[in-house]
Amino acid sequence: MVNTLDLTAYLDRVNWHGPTERTYATLAGLLDAHIAHIPFENFDVLLGRPVRLDLEGLQSKLVKCRRGGYCFEHATLFAAVLERLGFEPVRHAARVTVFQPLSEAARTHMFLSVELDGARFVIDPGFGPFGSNLPVPLDGVSMPVDRSTHRMAREGDLWVMHATRDGVEIPAWVSTLEIQYPVDFEMANHFTATHPTSRFVNGFSRAP
Repeated sequence: MVNTLDLTAYLDRVNWHGPTERTYATLAGLLDAHIAHIPFENFDVLLGRPVRLDLEGLQSKLVKCRRGGYCFEHATLFAAVLERLGFEPVRHAARVTVFQPLSEAARTHMFLSVELDGARFVIDPGFGPFGSNLPVPLDGVSMPVDRSTHRMAREGDLWVMHATRDGVEIPAWVSTLEIQYPVDFEMANHFTATHPTSRFVNGFSRAP
C-alpha cells in the first residue's frame, strides 16, 4: 500500500510544509494538519455507497476529490503516510463509549499507536469532534506541550481515552490495545456502513 501512496499530493491536501523526518514534531504537525484539512463525515454511508479502505480508493476520495471520511478511512490513510515517512504505526480497535455503555459498544473505531524515542503515543485522526489533534501519550509520558483535553488511563486490562468536552471529562473510547489487521477493519467497516443499527446509517454525520 505504501508504495502506491502519492505523498506529495497528500502533503498538499493537508497543507503541510513542515518537516518529514521521523520526529515528534513531524508526527504532531501532520496529525494536526490532517484533522484541520480532511473533515470527518459519513455522507457515502447515508447515500448507500460503499466505503472503500484500499489506498487507491482513499486517495481518490480524501485527497484527489478533497472529501472527508470516518475513522477507518482517516486512520488507514494516515497509517500509510506514517509508514512512508519511516514511522511504524500499529493499528488498534476500540469500543466507543461516548453514546452508549461499554457492554453495548462494538469495536467499531480505528486508531493508531506510534512508538517514538522510547515513548508511545495514541494517534486518532478519525474521531471527529471528540478527537485530539495532538498525539496522546501512554504509560505516564508527559505531553510535550500543555494539552489537558485528552488523556489515556489504564483501567484493569483496558485503556480508556478520556476527552474533555465543555469542561466535562468523559470516557470516549475503550481499547485493549491489541494489534489489529486490515481485514479486521474491513469487517467493522462493513457493519458500520450497512447495519441498520449503526449510528452512521441513521444520520450521524459532521463536516465543516
